[in-house]
Amino acid sequence: MKKTLALLTFLILLAPTSSYGQFWKDLRKKAKEIEDAAGQINRTAQQVNDAVNTVKAVVASWKPDTASNVKYAQIPDFRREEEVPIQKNQRLKFENGEFRDVSWEPVTRFYNNVFPSFIIGWANYRGDKYEDMGSSLGFKFKTGLRNAVIKWEITCSDPTFFETDSGYLNLDNVKSSNYFMPKIRWNYRNLVAHKSNLPVTITFRIIDPVSKMVSEKVEGVNLRSINDCLLQVEQKKFLYLFASYVNEDHSQIDGILKKMLDTKMISSISGYQSGVPGDVFLQVAALWKVLGNMGFQYSSITKNSGNSDNSRVFTQSVRTFDQVLKNKQANCVDGTVFMASILQKIGIRTVLVTVPGHCFLGFLQVKTPKVN
Repeated sequence: MKKTLALLTFLILLAPTSSYGQFWKDLRKKAKEIEDAAGQINRTAQQVNDAVNTVKAVVASWKPDTASNVKYAQIPDFRREEEVPIQKNQRLKFENGEFRDVSWEPVTRFYNNVFPSFIIGWANYRGDKYEDMGSSLGFKFKTGLRNAVIKWEITCSDPTFFETDSGYLNLDNVKSSNYFMPKIRWNYRNLVAHKSNLPVTITFRIIDPVSKMVSEKVEGVNLRSINDCLLQVEQKKFLYLFASYVNEDHSQIDGILKKMLDTKMISSISGYQSGVPGDVFLQVAALWKVLGNMGFQYSSITKNSGNSDNSRVFTQSVRTFDQVLKNKQANCVDGTVFMASILQKIGIRTVLVTVPGHCFLGFLQVKTPKVN
């Protein structure tokens, strides 16, 4: 260090006096460039470190649903390219807008019908789930490739229900069932508010993440009203979806509870707290009397325009809590889920009993352990 400093001093002394100022300017400029370069190296190193940590976090981000009612093998629903190792030489064969080594088709689970009531009901369903149906939209693949990764995209023509959703899939994961049903980011608030049948266009794409080649298919689907409750598809029954219309959190229930107290049939809204079965009966009777006093009447509407000629999909129109309260009309299903909403709010456990052509409300007289 001392030798270097001495040499630098010697060079300065030898330099012409007129060039001292320029020499120092050049020296300071070079020093600033070295400082900037060092700073850039530090920032780049930090970015690389951050990227490594991000990739580690992302790779561990997909977690299967460990709920006890999920009985099907879940396919990893990766959303970022870093989550799936992609072989750079996997370049898929592409010709005339199609991949030659991957055949695929879009899936609309219920014959080009999408049911908001099903999407919401399935999300909350606690019975055994033997297949993944929740998103209602997905893909069916057929390929002999090994360890091939594709990017998938699904786009709705009306972005108020969901915008473009996408992710990455290793095709090895779908060879047992051929189906892949990604978890679409539906706008549940808008699905609940959807009260009419609406044709929308769903665009399905698969993309080679290496070559960026795109295969695209378009399906027209009927986005059904929230009032359209799915009952049966071919031989598979979905009667349990009636329960998805039970809404114990509705803001108007408190007003009805006050009316129940005003009947003087009961002195409190206590659910099972007294431990006396007769108190539960009195609370249900008070609710029945209030609904009669409010002018509720039987009014049957079960059919809906969305059924068209599809003999494989059976549905029934069910009014929401808001609609029943506003119009003071209900059929057996509407009235059952309406009363169940209020009883559930005060802690009385209810059951919906369905028989051919009719629906009954049941309730437990005494508190029992809850079974999922």
